[in-house]
Amino acid sequence: MKRYSFGTFLVGDASRQAFETCQAVAELRPISHLPVIIVGDQGTGKTHLLCAIVNRIRASSPRTGLAYITAQDFPRQVRDLVRDSTPLDRCDNAVLLVDQLEQFNNHLKDLEAVVRIFHERHHYVVLASAVHPARLQHLPDGLRALLRDGDVVGIQTGSGETQMELIKRQARQDMEEQLARQRQELEDLRAAVEQ
Repeated sequence: MKRYSFGTFLVGDASRQAFETCQAVAELRPISHLPVIIVGDQGTGKTHLLCAIVNRIRASSPRTGLAYITAQDFPRQVRDLVRDSTPLDRCDNAVLLVDQLEQFNNHLKDLEAVVRIFHERHHYVVLASAVHPARLQHLPDGLRALLRDGDVVGIQTGSGETQMELIKRQARQDMEEQLARQRQELEDLRAAVEQ
C-alpha cells in the first residue's frame, strides 16, 4: 500500500476528476457532495487513488481518523463503530474508504451502518466500485439511497489500458527517450573527437 501515491498516478483526461477529488479528500478540503463513489473498470486506478489517500493522510494528518475496508477485509474495529461510534466523535476529521463495493456480500448491514455513521457526522466517505451503485441490487435500500445522493465520479484510462499498462508504457517511452539522448550525445562526442 505504501507504494501508491498521487505522484505515481498517471493522470489523463478520463481520470482527472477522480484524481482531483481524491486529492481534495486527502488534503481534507471541503467536498460538495458526499459520499463520493469512484466508478471504473478493473485496472483503472481506483485502489491506487484510495491507497494514495491513506498514505497522504498518514503522512500529513496523523490525527485524522482513517478506516479502509474491502469486501475481503472489513476490520472488526470498523464494524465495532456500529455499536459504539464515540471514537468518531473525538475526531475533527475522519475518512472512510470502501474498496470493491461491488464485491460486498457479507456484512452489508454493518457496511450501511458504518457509511451512515461517517456521513451523518459529516466525515469523508469515498467508495470505489467497478459497477455503478444504481446497478448493485444486492446492497441494502438505505445504503443505495445514501449513494444515490452522493457524487459518482467516473474513472477511465482513456486508451483501454489499465493503470499498470499505462505506467509500463510511460516507463518504456521515458527509457527510449533517454537512450535516444544518450545516442545523440555519443554521436556528438564522436564527431568532436574526429575533428
